[in-house]
Amino acid sequence: PYAGGQAGYGKVSNPVKAKEIYDYLRQKGVDHVHAVGMINNITHESSLNSGAYNSNDVNGPSGGLFQHHSKFSEGSGGRFNDMVRFVGPDWRTNWKKQIDFALQEGETKKYLASNYGDASAASVGFTTLFEKPANTSTVAFDRLKTVGTMEKLAQDSGTGASQQTNQERAAQGATPIAGAGGQTAGG
Repeated sequence: PYAGGQAGYGKVSNPVKAKEIYDYLRQKGVDHVHAVGMINNITHESSLNSGAYNSNDVNGPSGGLFQHHSKFSEGSGGRFNDMVRFVGPDWRTNWKKQIDFALQEGETKKYLASNYGDASAASVGFTTLFEKPANTSTVAFDRLKTVGTMEKLAQDSGTGASQQTNQERAAQGATPIAGAGGQTAGG
């Protein structure tokens, strides 16, 4: 009845680095402030894991970088199912096409048409216009804690330790990077 299937999907982990997402968004014409606002929210939604999937997230499945959501009551409709149809059967690993889908959505177009003075304001804007959580103000404020980290990781040249996942850092005895969403520490 819906793209995820009631049995759900097997567990797939496909962490993507913040820098890769940032560079892709910039290639697509997204300015720095908007790109960081999006990445900060992606970090909180999926830990930068394009394969993230929740079979029953508030009465329906959610998946991908943005945790697009559908409700069981929507049948084969809803944002998650639309994303899966747009991206195709490799949706869990095709993070670029997940971003392409998000960029063509009305919520993202409205977000990108809004002017924000900095990445913090952009993060609040994306939470409000795109994510729309139940406690929007509280969630948007809480996400501000990681904007600075995400901004640094997005601009990282790729030579620093921030390119590692938190699992890799922990295995080396290093401290995980706070606010990096648990799965990936870096850009």
